[in-house]
Amino acid sequence: MPESTEPPATPARDAASVDRAIRALRLIAVAQILGVVLLVGGMALLVVDLVRNHTLDCSGFGFAGTGVVSCTKHSYAWPVGLMIGGFGLTVLGVFVSTQLAVKHVGAPIMRAALARRRVLEGRAGDDPS
Repeated sequence: MPESTEPPATPARDAASVDRAIRALRLIAVAQILGVVLLVGGMALLVVDLVRNHTLDCSGFGFAGTGVVSCTKHSYAWPVGLMIGGFGLTVLGVFVSTQLAVKHVGAPIMRAALARRRVLEGRAGDDPS
């Protein structure tokens, strides 16, 4: 079995690694929260634009002092862009956090489980009964 080329783990190295992982997970959590906020904001803006575009009253003309009646429709580009951006940011955050979890949590657990399995299989081979 090939030996690892990594230097042995020290408490200081483990603490620095844990600190980096915590900072990374906080940053990912903030990105996911921001993505959800953008998604919800885009949905709210879309509803406002839908209501505004379908309730336009363009039958009258503006009088002096009251302003000009605007019959222009609002574009759906901003709401759709916000929703796509928020969804993409959320999915990216989920993907990155899953990759980190698999790498830093799942892989060591899998290694430990496989090592235990090898030990148990080795014991079962040694048992004469």
